Amino acid sequence: MGLLDKFKKGLNVTRTRLSRSIQSAFRNNKEWTEDDYEELEQALIECDLGVQYTMQLMDDIRNRYQQGLIKTADDIIKVVQDDVHQMMATDAKPMKWRSDGPCIILMVGVNGCGKTTTTGKLGYKLKQEGKTVMFAACDTFRAAATEQLQLWGERVGCDVIAGKHGSDPSAVAFDACKAAVSRNVDVLLIDTAGRQHTKVGLMNELEKLHKSINKACPGAPH
Repeated sequence: MGLLDKFKKGLNVTRTRLSRSIQSAFRNNKEWTEDDYEELEQALIECDLGVQYTMQLMDDIRNRYQQGLIKTADDIIKVVQDDVHQMMATDAKPMKWRSDGPCIILMVGVNGCGKTTTTGKLGYKLKQEGKTVMFAACDTFRAAATEQLQLWGERVGCDVIAGKHGSDPSAVAFDACKAAVSRNVDVLLIDTAGRQHTKVGLMNELEKLHKSINKACPGAPH
């Protein structure tokens, strides 16, 4: 199964899960109660639509239900589809690419939020758009983190700059920036270790990483 097929399969799983959750939350009552709304709201959040977007969506669903426009679970699914389509159509903005060097993107976040996977998928998307992409494996502490990114590099067709396990991530980032410039790539995606904002040492490491990138390529990360 190719990378695109796996991505489509993941979307299909989410779509099926969302449909089942809505079907489960919807009841053919004469009038919805607040408990029904809360159950539907929870179902939407559990399908990873995000809290802020779910709140907006629930307002739309409430208004349409009160107007008699929602009578079945399929009506709710149609509302979700329409709203997601409208959101993506209105919020999508073309990326402004640099003409004087690589666009350097630093991937940061808490542990387990999917930075490495997102790096791979973003790299794939950019390659599909005709960009040359390079990865930097700056999570040098998590077991097999570098190998995971290298696997993504093989799948997507991107070079990966990496150091030894336990090496200084700032040094790896610096080398990656220099390599991106010398190889004239369009985009450098720098994968980093997960960190909580309460961990002072890890936040200081992130600051050092930022300075190292900026030293190699003034103005970066972008």
